[in-house]
This record gives sequence, C-alpha cells and structure tokens, in this order.
Amino acid sequence: MGHGHGLLVGVVLGAVFGACGGETRVVSGSGSPLGELMGWTNDPVEQRRQMLEIEEVVASCMRSEGFEYVPFDLVGQVPENTDGEPGTRSYGEKFGYGVMRGYEVGDPNSGGGVPFDVSDPNAAYVASLSGREQATYYAVLYGYSDTSTDDTDSAQGRETLGCRGRAERAASDPNQVEDVVEMVADYRASRTADPERQELLREWATCLEPKLAELGLDGQLTAFNDAHQLVDTALNEAIGNTVVAVDRLDEGNTTDDVLYGISDDTGSGWIVLRGNRPRELTGHQIDQLTELELAVWRADWACLDDVGYHGYIHRSEQQLVDQILSNHPELAG
Repeated sequence: MGHGHGLLVGVVLGAVFGACGGETRVVSGSGSPLGELMGWTNDPVEQRRQMLEIEEVVASCMRSEGFEYVPFDLVGQVPENTDGEPGTRSYGEKFGYGVMRGYEVGDPNSGGGVPFDVSDPNAAYVASLSGREQATYYAVLYGYSDTSTDDTDSAQGRETLGCRGRAERAASDPNQVEDVVEMVADYRASRTADPERQELLREWATCLEPKLAELGLDGQLTAFNDAHQLVDTALNEAIGNTVVAVDRLDEGNTTDDVLYGISDDTGSGWIVLRGNRPRELTGHQIDQLTELELAVWRADWACLDDVGYHGYIHRSEQQLVDQILSNHPELAG
C-alpha cells in the first residue's frame, strides 16, 4: 500500500477512512453527535482552515528533519458537494443510500466515489529521492512501527507518529487520541449486545421485511444495514463485482481486490471485490436500479422512524461523546 494522506482523506470525504486494498465507509449522517466530535461532518470552510494549519506544522517539522515539504491543500482540491450528506433524510429523498448516485458520478468499478485528481506539490521532490531516501522521508512524515516500547508518552513513542501524526495530535484531533479511538471501537463492539438495540432490530425487521417482499426482495433481515446491502449487491452483481458480508470490516478489507467496504454502527458490514470482467450498465438497468433503491430507502427510513432507531442512535452517541469530553475537555469545540 502506498503512502497517502489517510486522516485528511478520511475527514475530507466524510467518514471515509483509508484502508489497505480499498476504502472503509462508515455511514454517519448529519446530526450525529459522534460524527461532529470526530470531525466526520465538519463545515468545509472550517475543515479546510484546520487542515491548512496542520499542513504548515507538518512543513516546519519536515524542514527541521532536513526534507523539503510544501503544505498540501487537499481539501481545496475536493469538488464541492452539492448533493447533501449521505445518511440524512434530505439526501435519501433524492438519492436513497447514494448507491446509484455514486455509480452515475464516479467510476463504476471503484465503489461509486466521486472522482477527482489530486495534485501533490511534493510528488516531484519525492520522486527525485533515492529509494532509501524515500523510505526515510515517509518514515519521518508518517511515522513507523516501533515495538521496542509500550510507553507512548516516551520520546521514542512520540517519534513513531511522524510529523503528520504529531501535528494532528497537537491540533487536538480526536482521531489521534488513542483512548478516544479505543472508546469509539468499544462503543461499536458493544452495540450488538445492547438489549434496546436488539429489540429495535426485531421491530424494524418485522416492519420492513413485508415491504421488501412487495418489491421482490425476499430474505431475513439481521442487521440495520441489510436493506442498504441489498441495493449495493444488486448494483455490484450487475456490473460484475462480488459482495461479501463480514462480521468486522477491518478483518475483510485486506487485499488489493477489495474496492471498498461499508459498515454500520457495530463495525459489521460488507466488502466489494473487484470483478474480472467489469460490465457497464445500460440506461434501462440504471433506471431500474435507481427506482429500486429509492423504493427500498423510503421503506427502510419509514420503518427506522417507526421504531425510534434514529433517536436511539442519537442518544447513545451523545452518551459516548459526553464521556469522551469528560475525559478530554480539550476536545470540546
């Protein structure tokens, strides 16, 4: 896997995290207390300001280590989002889950992301370095694995972060605070065992399954993102890709064949594997799949509303955010 701006890309694209072999997308819509705290739903203007400040610190750090580095305005290169935020009602009423919208505006074999070219001002300089110099450059910039100590507060432990990691931590980025990341992971892992969530899941499935049957989609719903997965599977099977369900997204998203993965609030979901012979959809297929997606989304959203799922997610996330801010008041914006 090549080096890239993992955090920057994750923040810029909104709840999208760089991962080996593909991308991991965690759906977190507008109004998400956790998304707002973690920077997954930031205002684009404020987001760009924060990233440029971090880039200036990175540049100063790299120069002090003997390397050239030009601050990288990645946020400014991302196309303006005029569609709205996936996961919200307003977005869903127009695009459903965003499956077919992604196919229309993006590369059908890349998971449907909006394509854009990134111009890295440091690319030519890095290319001029020898192989050994490049390895050192990336180690200084992104850090390296250091198993010689478990003391992350030691000078050696901090050094493994690299210039970028130290700049992001100094900017009070919660994604760089180890125990915050652990708290979020524990929160997701605990969702499946929550009795309230289990009851909501049963009620939602009872509500939605007959509605999906009317649309010709049969099967037992066992996870809140199953309806989304049905639509994503229909698209990917039509274009020649393979969809595989996984209990934990990070365990399945490990090969170059993985185009992307999508998870719910528990961390479970599915991955999409690149097909050997990708096919392009006809206009008729696009219309059919778009109509199906909107019908499934409307039924799904109505059932989620009926059982009170959106309120449950907001309450549980707010409890986690309150706990995080109690431990780390410096993260309060």
